[in-house]
Amino acid sequence: MTRGWFAAVGLALAAALAPAAAQPVTTPHVTAELVAERSAVQPGQPIRIGLRLQHQPHWHTYWRNPGDSGLPTSLSWTLPPGSQIDEIVWPVPRRLWIGPLVNYGFEGELLLPQVYLPAADARVGSTLKLQAVASWLVCKEVCIPETVTLALQLPVVSAAGGVTPGGTEHAALFERAAAAQPVPLDGWTVDVQHAGRDLLVSFARSGAAVTATAPLVHVFPYAEQLIETAVHEAYRTDSGYAIRLRLLEDVTPPDALRGIAVAQGEAAVADQAWGGAQRAVEFSAPVRAVPKIEMPTGLQPLRDAEASAALAAAAASDAGPAPTDAGADLGWAAALVLAFLGGMVLNLMPCVFPVLSIKLLSLSQTPRGAGHPGVALRTHALAYAAGVLLSFVALAASLLALRAAGSAIGWGFQLQEPAVVSVLALLFLAIGLNLLGVFEVSLLLPQALVAWRDERPAVDALASGVLAVVAASPCTAPFMGAALGFAITQPAVVGLSVFAVLGLGMALPYVLLVLMPGWRARLPRPGAWMLRLRQVLALPMFLTVAWLLWVLAQQTGWIGDRAADATRPTASPQSDAGVWQPYDEAVIASELAAGRRVFVDFTAAWCVSCQVNERLVLNTDATQQAFQRANVMLMRADWTRRDARITAALARLGRNGVPVYALLRPGREPLLLSEILTAGAVRDALAAP
Repeated sequence: MTRGWFAAVGLALAAALAPAAAQPVTTPHVTAELVAERSAVQPGQPIRIGLRLQHQPHWHTYWRNPGDSGLPTSLSWTLPPGSQIDEIVWPVPRRLWIGPLVNYGFEGELLLPQVYLPAADARVGSTLKLQAVASWLVCKEVCIPETVTLALQLPVVSAAGGVTPGGTEHAALFERAAAAQPVPLDGWTVDVQHAGRDLLVSFARSGAAVTATAPLVHVFPYAEQLIETAVHEAYRTDSGYAIRLRLLEDVTPPDALRGIAVAQGEAAVADQAWGGAQRAVEFSAPVRAVPKIEMPTGLQPLRDAEASAALAAAAASDAGPAPTDAGADLGWAAALVLAFLGGMVLNLMPCVFPVLSIKLLSLSQTPRGAGHPGVALRTHALAYAAGVLLSFVALAASLLALRAAGSAIGWGFQLQEPAVVSVLALLFLAIGLNLLGVFEVSLLLPQALVAWRDERPAVDALASGVLAVVAASPCTAPFMGAALGFAITQPAVVGLSVFAVLGLGMALPYVLLVLMPGWRARLPRPGAWMLRLRQVLALPMFLTVAWLLWVLAQQTGWIGDRAADATRPTASPQSDAGVWQPYDEAVIASELAAGRRVFVDFTAAWCVSCQVNERLVLNTDATQQAFQRANVMLMRADWTRRDARITAALARLGRNGVPVYALLRPGREPLLLSEILTAGAVRDALAAP
């Protein structure tokens, strides 16, 4: 007795002096920490530890099988010598409806427990230091990969006297997690039939029928990318439950189906869904091929209220197509390369090219005999580049700040405001009139300001860079979509670097041309041709004004809603094939559930590339006929005005601006087409499996 009492006192003192300790790490979306069930460890004795995640409201991470999209949380451990740790004991996940698709994951507080076994020769009185690199994908309207390094310190106490170390503040969390863990299915038989793409999983209990108030049962397979997760029909039978699932296209049925079956709701425990107090059970059963699914007797559908509510509310929610994680998986280096290429191509877009032509024209008027022309040109080039880079970074910083504050916006957000469009229309009108010689800017400004500007030509060059970015904002070049989608999901420093490289790509061709030796010598001498060229360049300025006024009319309703135009039939009125429907997520869910594909055109009136693609590709007779032959529903997501649903849908596709062209396929990831669209690319997408 005395020996045991001294052991207990010594253990308590040791645990009090060096309790299990860990430092939480908080991201904008999750608070993470390593926790232990008990305050100390004993040599060679197992202890439960785990990763505790506290999600911000409405954010979620993923189960071992994430469902239609996502990534499971992982831990990479660095352990003291001689110790070991078991695999994660996964809790029961939730079915998370993302528009028409389903993911498996967790919200709120989550514990991922593991069993840790310290070395048998761990020295009493020492402290074991455990470290883990934890990685997860956390999603809401966007999906963000996060990786943190966590540490846990566990004091080692003696095992003498058979006294167990006391519990920590997290002991109850471990107990609840253990109580909710799936247990092996006992007393039941499981039969899995396979015919075509259909699977029927039947649970039968010998000698006893389930209660009349049988709970809804969900099946979560362990294998990823096996079934269409949204197809889940549950039934009560005379002897148990039956769940009908559907394999993904081109998926070979496994030899055995392994997973968990979960009785939904608190009533499931009271009704003893599995013959005991547990709500979730683990099963494994061979898959047998049959010519036709044989349904059990006494079949009665069990209503999935959560699924029905999710589909009914899809149109009014912020949900969109399931995340493809295209932006998140791109990688920083690849995003920088794509941003640089996209920035270079921007110089050839119709919004930007006239502005650059005007600047080159003004440079050509500099007297050839001016002193130190090389210095002046270098100063001009650097100032222009600074204007472009600073403008892109400032615009990106505003975008990231507004999104962090909860605004559902994306690239081009400023053009969704009628006031901004009005100012741009006036600016381009002034430029056009100036090119025609209606007025000279220097005559309208105070002479002191004109003199100040003439003494500082770099200011004009910097302002030209700002103007070029303003003109470029309605345009999207190839390669930009994925890069910007990546940038918007990353920490601010990484995201801003992508936008800065985008600006560098846009500025570099102009800078190289300005600094190219002898380029001015190849131009004709100043004369009447310059006046005629200025008048020619005024034309695209006035066309831009007309286009901006049209955009403004769309935004203010002067000439009606683009949604009405979007539904105007372009094909036979007897079918919706070839008819652009307004964006509606409930309709998407219904069509995908029926096995039909949906082509979504994410567009905006202020997006020049969008309008070009619509007129040259999407609305041509050949493309419309291809859509009709493929029996594809056409849907137009108009982002001319701010729309949180469309912003969320773009984010889930890994994009943050328009145009985006997505072919949604039942049970498959969305197929994204290039921003610069061709009829051949559309035909190839429709022919893809």
